[in-house]
Amino acid sequence: MLNPFQKTRDQFSIISAMKKIAFFLFFFCILKTAFAATTVSGELATTIDLALRRYESFGFSGAILVAYKGKIILNNGYGLAIRDQDVAVTPSTAFAVASITKPFTAAAILKLEQHGKLKTTDPITKYFDTVPDDKTEITIHQLLTHTSGIPDLYAATGITDRTKAVQTILSSSLIAKPGEIFRYSNDGYNLLAAIIEITSGKKFAEFIRSELFLKAGMASSGFWGESNFLPATRVAHNYNMETDNGAPQSIQESWADKGSSDMITTVEDLYRWHLALTEQKIFPQQILDRMYFPYAKRDTDWYYGYGWHHIITPRGTRDFYHGGGDYPRGVTAEFHRYVDEDLVTISICNSMMDDAGLVAIPREIIKAVLFGGEYSLPPSGASVSDPSRYAGTYEISSGNTIRVTFEHAQLVARGEGQQAIGLLTGYKPELNADFEKLNQRVDSLLQNAQKNQFSEELTADQWKQFLDLHGAFQSFEILGTIPVTPGGISTTSVRLHFERGVETYRWVFNKGVFTQILSGTPYPVEAPLVSIQPDRFAAYRLFMKTGARLDFTKDGLAVKSDFGTSIAKRL
Repeated sequence: MLNPFQKTRDQFSIISAMKKIAFFLFFFCILKTAFAATTVSGELATTIDLALRRYESFGFSGAILVAYKGKIILNNGYGLAIRDQDVAVTPSTAFAVASITKPFTAAAILKLEQHGKLKTTDPITKYFDTVPDDKTEITIHQLLTHTSGIPDLYAATGITDRTKAVQTILSSSLIAKPGEIFRYSNDGYNLLAAIIEITSGKKFAEFIRSELFLKAGMASSGFWGESNFLPATRVAHNYNMETDNGAPQSIQESWADKGSSDMITTVEDLYRWHLALTEQKIFPQQILDRMYFPYAKRDTDWYYGYGWHHIITPRGTRDFYHGGGDYPRGVTAEFHRYVDEDLVTISICNSMMDDAGLVAIPREIIKAVLFGGEYSLPPSGASVSDPSRYAGTYEISSGNTIRVTFEHAQLVARGEGQQAIGLLTGYKPELNADFEKLNQRVDSLLQNAQKNQFSEELTADQWKQFLDLHGAFQSFEILGTIPVTPGGISTTSVRLHFERGVETYRWVFNKGVFTQILSGTPYPVEAPLVSIQPDRFAAYRLFMKTGARLDFTKDGLAVKSDFGTSIAKRL
């Protein structure tokens, strides 16, 4: 089939802006009805949908919307929004979207300028008292374009008072002179949210809702800490591996996120925002041109405007884009607006594996299907009667164990010990030496901690937090190291025994460099299993694109992967 996106440069048609609130409400009612159903229309959408269904069987979860020439061709949900309640993701599921908040913050600034309340050329001294001398020349334009020199520190974490948050952010040392270079800064967008409140006289969320959400028909959008704007089952929880980090409405409001990353929305509402912009329901074309203008260069063919990345694609077309990621909470999202090709793709995912967000999966598939290229597929499944009969604990020759459970209508294999991890993940045996070194490295950290010897990979403060939470330390077991991505992210899991219980922590490394400590997943590897024929199941690693074959017998289990082959007896 001819790929319509490889040579097409269709332009969006321009529709005159609606001006009356009654008209906006009418527009909202139409959109609410039009987006109600799941949509999979045409060969391209079907190809994407079938590929994502395969990944869904191995743990992918999220919502995807693809629209071409003003028509939605794919609008579907995959996996679970709330695992312990078996609540499925649907097209109307709301998610945290992290930095996709920024286009709305930028639009709010432009709306205030349109109303004559401010100018993007204004220095921040017009809105904030006691601005340090090195920051007096910073302008709103520079905050919008990440060229202010304000560092990206999340300096206002835990601060709920606006004045204190502003003072804390402005007390940070600049990383460059204002206007000199592009350096992405969430803190800069926190300052923009403060300016919005000061100039509008309204709370940030209130202004966004009345001036932007309402006019775009975005009735399913809100912000962290707003517990009642949607029913609880409409909002996806955030997961990292098996850790449930809860729903975004329950996240405590903080100025470290306001204006930069605290929005909750749906793929459908984001598409409504796209329509409202392109049809000039929010701004006339003159202001839209300023919003998208490539003011600041980030990389080759990659610029930043007012709240939007401006990317020149390999096809020579423009992609007005923003993504979002909340690491390690579990949020990753991408909003692509290929304006010259009249194409929109929106992906929001509510799970990640350590530092790796699952939005990379639909990104690879969608780009390959729409623009040409290759993508990987996990094994396809077949139905099997009573798979729960395979549940049990299996022991391999090294003494490592593989525990198979039946949950959410699917078998899941979990392993501990380096051999069990290797068999289930299917990594190449030559990586084993590197992983054993990481195991020993974390072992040494814990041995040293008991002697009050600490480092940046386990600080005295972190150790004190462990003890404060769980009581006196007793012992530990290294459970093994797993590869997370081909790019070098790996995780070493440790089971720690304390006076008040047992906890599992994960040391995350990127190409051998320590990044963070995470908690909450009791086993180092969790592998959903898909039946491929009677008594035979497949495991598949979403990022590594490796897997294993598990053959169940009367007395045990045979596991085969690139790592090797082993027979496990049933305990």
